Amino acid sequence: MAVIPIPQHILQNGVLETSDILNLYYLLTNALANDIAIDGGITASSLITANGGLTVPSGQTATVASSTITTLDVTGNTTLSGALNANGGLSVPSGQTATVAGTLDVTGSATVPAATAAGQPLSYGQPLLSFNYTSSAQAITGSTWTTLIMPTKNGDINNSYNTTTGAITVAAAGWYLIIVSTSWTASTGSTAITQYILSASANSGTPVVSLGIQNVDNGNTSALNGSGASIVAYLAAGTYYLNYYSNTPVTLGGTTATYIAMRQMLP
Repeated sequence: MAVIPIPQHILQNGVLETSDILNLYYLLTNALANDIAIDGGITASSLITANGGLTVPSGQTATVASSTITTLDVTGNTTLSGALNANGGLSVPSGQTATVAGTLDVTGSATVPAATAAGQPLSYGQPLLSFNYTSSAQAITGSTWTTLIMPTKNGDINNSYNTTTGAITVAAAGWYLIIVSTSWTASTGSTAITQYILSASANSGTPVVSLGIQNVDNGNTSALNGSGASIVAYLAAGTYYLNYYSNTPVTLGGTTATYIAMRQMLP
């Protein structure tokens, strides 16, 4: 750990001698390759580069351009006792850590390996999961749980949905908005009882999350009939299937009214 001393005659008399400039230059040059420890405040008008690490004790500040830090490039670890506001973004290389005792507020993107924010407020941006798919015609056997298969992608930021198996990959635990809608024209019964669940297994009636049950009047088989449901639920990381049940056989239509959509709302 490199500690930069300030000569007493500078502190007392405000006199900066040539030898002081050379000594400070030598100390600063060598400090760039090591950790920088700040006992008081440090102010820089441009870039701060700390290849070892940067530690700012509680009650002290690191200021660039007479405001907040504009560019902070730290190859080592970063420890802040207060808050960290990163309006441009935050990037922590693999193998390094950024420890923030206060609030972490990132307006731009945040790239942190194995990111954790336990006990700290988090300003949330880009979701890890967001997709929307619509279906082609899918025949549903009456009184049988069936995984919905939606082959037409309208958007999927991380390819979380499998258009062949209907598997939904939830990469991280969090709060998710789940929306499903189905429509059909062919039915052998005058009333369809429909139910939707999110399950850990395909074609299973065992729910992880139940989205609800509905009675639908099928009196007019020449027109579209339909049902739908939505819920916000907390999901653990894993693989899920959106399974569908109808007490009568139906053929789901290949229309925009038959779709599933999910989006992560909060970690």
